[in-house]
Amino acid sequence: MNKEALSSLVDRLEHISTVIGECLHDRLGEQVGTSLLHAGVLPTAMAGYFQDRSTPVERKIDTLTSLSLFNDCLCMTVMPCLRSKEGVAWERLQGLHPLLSRMAGFYATVHGRYQTFKTLPSDRVVDFFNIYCADTAWFGFSSNTTRFLGVKLCAYTAAKAGHPALRNEYVDDILSNLWKHVVTRAGIDKDAVNSSWSHVKKYMASIDVRLN
Repeated sequence: MNKEALSSLVDRLEHISTVIGECLHDRLGEQVGTSLLHAGVLPTAMAGYFQDRSTPVERKIDTLTSLSLFNDCLCMTVMPCLRSKEGVAWERLQGLHPLLSRMAGFYATVHGRYQTFKTLPSDRVVDFFNIYCADTAWFGFSSNTTRFLGVKLCAYTAAKAGHPALRNEYVDDILSNLWKHVVTRAGIDKDAVNSSWSHVKKYMASIDVRLN
């Protein structure tokens, strides 16, 4: 990705989050949890997420959507690095710092274990990734429950709202290019991650949802 594409990532993710949030709130309202469960979007392990009425449903939708998209992007950043056979040149990912700072800051507002990352200096990026990679809770890298939930929400919104380009924009223009950028800029041997990338692409392409 060029400098302009990198600088627009935060705004593009915010736009996609808004489109998803408005669709879920306007079309599903208080039934959003049940509808997403029936559609195969929300994992059964998260069935109780929307049952807690102490927080307005609109805010819960916004939080779920943002965390889902950010988690997907973090996965796209971390996966190729973990599969690299050699050390990763983290300093070469400086172009991603605005996005990483935004994601780390949001995680800090939601999860106590990320409190120290309300701001993310460049010398603490590796510390953030270490905590994220070891995190087994929802939206942590080691949680299978929420893996690629952002893709599922995009697929559902694209079908529900008649916005087919949304999924392609997110998967092809953002996630795929993010992976490629990390591999190229961090000096990762492409042969070392090609099989993983093929698996990830196949899985994302296989994601399907059931409209209610």
